[in-house]
Amino acid sequence: MDNFDQKLGPEFFKNLSGEIIAPLSVVHEDVYESSSKRPKTTSKVWDVFEKLPAQQGDSKAICKLCRRIYTAKTTSGTSHLRRHIEACVKRNNHDVDQRSLEACFKPVNREANRQTVLHGTLVDATASSKNYKVDVDEIRRAIAKMIVVDEQPFRVVEGTGFRRVLSVACPEFPALTRKAIKREIVSIYLKERESIRELLATCPGRICLTSSTWKSSCDDHFNCVTAHFIDNEWRLQQRILRFRLLPPPYDSLSIADEIALCMVQWNIEHKVFSVTLENLSSDDCVADMLKSRLDAKKYLPCKGAFFNMSCSTRIFNLIVQAGFNLLVDIIGKLRLGIKQPTSNLYFKALWKVHSRLSDMIRGPESFMTRMVKEMQSKFNQYWSEYNLILSCAAILDPRYKIKFVEYCYTKLYGSGAQQYVSTSVNTLYALFHEYMQHSPCPSNTGASPVVTAKISNDKDDNDGFEDYETFQSARFRTQVEKSQLDLYFEEPSHDLNSEIDVLEYWTLCSLRYPELSRMARDVLTIPVSTVSSNSSFDVGPQVISADRSSLKSKMIQALVCLQDWMLASDRTRGSGFMESRTEDDSSGSSDGDDDY
Repeated sequence: MDNFDQKLGPEFFKNLSGEIIAPLSVVHEDVYESSSKRPKTTSKVWDVFEKLPAQQGDSKAICKLCRRIYTAKTTSGTSHLRRHIEACVKRNNHDVDQRSLEACFKPVNREANRQTVLHGTLVDATASSKNYKVDVDEIRRAIAKMIVVDEQPFRVVEGTGFRRVLSVACPEFPALTRKAIKREIVSIYLKERESIRELLATCPGRICLTSSTWKSSCDDHFNCVTAHFIDNEWRLQQRILRFRLLPPPYDSLSIADEIALCMVQWNIEHKVFSVTLENLSSDDCVADMLKSRLDAKKYLPCKGAFFNMSCSTRIFNLIVQAGFNLLVDIIGKLRLGIKQPTSNLYFKALWKVHSRLSDMIRGPESFMTRMVKEMQSKFNQYWSEYNLILSCAAILDPRYKIKFVEYCYTKLYGSGAQQYVSTSVNTLYALFHEYMQHSPCPSNTGASPVVTAKISNDKDDNDGFEDYETFQSARFRTQVEKSQLDLYFEEPSHDLNSEIDVLEYWTLCSLRYPELSRMARDVLTIPVSTVSSNSSFDVGPQVISADRSSLKSKMIQALVCLQDWMLASDRTRGSGFMESRTEDDSSGSSDGDDDY
């Protein structure tokens, strides 16, 4: 039935003298009744008045604005209703069109604080429409974010269809131009950039970088630098920091300059822990140049032992392209259901690949031996350079620790495994020692509490136990000298096949092992791949759309970065669009908007 078809209380039917008019019974009409059965009320006054069912031949009409009732006989015409509308609107400052829409939701009690449901939200039925104000700036920001996230061209706001929809949804909204929406996007980008700068400055651990190459439709090369870090709530985060056009030649010096400039601009040189690069021939040169720069400033812990990492996904891709379908399940399980894998997961997966390749070489399929050896040669080069970092990360997984790493190395190297295990363990101890040195208040987790007791000097009581205090102090020193890393190793390992969140584990251990958990946070942050986890084996350069390729380099950077920041914020909050942190931009084009 129609929303207005409800029983009205007596208080709705008071005339000007205060006399109560008996409520009229409402006849519910079928909403699907054909128009031929309905009275023809073509006058505009019926946008504001509603006819009530006739009683004893006396027709009445009720005003939707003030709820007054007037006669509605056909012989009386509608002039008196029109005069009432003019007086009612002027007296109450109503907007007839908007109140006509609101009048579809009839209140039950005029004097009470009434609320009715309108489009799934609660609306105060007594509130005057003059109190409602369309936030034009917020709508403009929402449109700008839509263009960024959906990768729409700026010209979409000048399209006939878009303007028609906007005029219906919000007639008060002024027409947008591509220049206006471009200024809005730049404004949002500049202000959101400051929020990201603050986020990086306040993140508790170190920052790991990845560098990847994008291409445009016209074959231009872009360098994309992404920061990876773990926030205060132990959530693995990533944000694109720099996205710039690379002028030819696309050599290692150009890439190193871009990464170095990015670190300086974002003021994170002192916080960088590692750089993961694509598996290109120039990667070693890039890593060496960056490492020398940071090591000279003594920014890198453990003399940069964890600084250089190369993309493991590209190694996987080479193997898959060679037709080794048996390896796909290993990599698939690694990436399945993990949005951003932490570095502790890769040692086990890569070890499986290494072991499977060795088995295939020793297998009966001799026709594959040559091809497998070629792939194994490339894989061994990667494994020999980066197994140290991967093994250290695995040791910090409570399911693996030293014994699992020792088992894997023994399977590969036999009696020579102990050398690899010792290198990994010694590297972790050296790194932990540096974290203890830089800790503001180093803690001795193994120390027992000091209890004050009254000491007796009676020699008879100590007869035969004169050396007990020496023995006791030696045992106490041994316990105190145990580090947090020692105690972690002594704890029993978790089940090897158990599913645990390693970041959640170290969150819970942060009070017991404060310095060790800080070290684990940084090691586990190291990205082992430059490829997005949802890209699987699609490791080719990402391609910028033709619409964006035609824009200036700075504008492309603003669009790519802002899209990444907004989507990352949505993932973190687990809700809709990122809440706007911007303020009204009354300065028009500023902060170098012309460069975009």
